Amino acid sequence: EHLPSPSAVMAAAYKILRPGGIIYTKTVNWDSYTHEYMGKDWQLLGPRGHLSLFTSVTLPKFCTNAGLEVIAVQSNGVRLPRGHAFGKLKKSFLSPMSRFSKKGDRIIVIARKPSRLYI
Repeated sequence: EHLPSPSAVMAAAYKILRPGGIIYTKTVNWDSYTHEYMGKDWQLLGPRGHLSLFTSVTLPKFCTNAGLEVIAVQSNGVRLPRGHAFGKLKKSFLSPMSRFSKKGDRIIVIARKPSRLYI
């Protein structure tokens, strides 16, 4: 999220990885329960230093557009504003749900450079 050209970074990663090499990316999730509940008060999404924001759909696309194979997309974590009504109860429900819905406040994408088969 801090880089001016995520596409260029993924292309460079593809170039330097050996066939079968792995890349691990982790960033803030724009499409998260945390963003829904905290909105503009979520400091991790502040405009200072965040040049790009991603979702569990867009980040894997950067990988595939660079020629990488996406192995896994994970999401976890939920933050709610302090004093939020039923905050602990909601968090105890939303936190495990974020793993299935991919709406956690973090996105993790694991991708690899395809292996070449020589026959």
